[in-house]
Amino acid sequence: MGLVNEAGEYFNLTDSDTLEQAFHTDSQYVYIDRSAFQNVLRENGVHEDMDSFWLGFGTYTKLPGIGDTPNGIYVDYSGNETELIIPYVNKENFFFNYIFKYIF
Repeated sequence: MGLVNEAGEYFNLTDSDTLEQAFHTDSQYVYIDRSAFQNVLRENGVHEDMDSFWLGFGTYTKLPGIGDTPNGIYVDYSGNETELIIPYVNKENFFFNYIFKYIF
């Protein structure tokens, strides 16, 4: 998973148990647990005082250099909600992506 902050800095968020607790998706929404996500930010050296950022997730590579771009969401992190629920469109549901991922 990748994060781009307001300054345009990119951070690779490494897979961990903490990340699994902080972030999950279903077919329509992304769910972010704020307290667990704060720990993910700390683990990955990301400044925690951001008001907003972009997250990229759910990509794959078929062959080196050939793959898919990630799903992306804009996160308004300025509030105090304990859980953020963000709607998104899962690109993996698109027919061409299905064909490319599973057939080729």
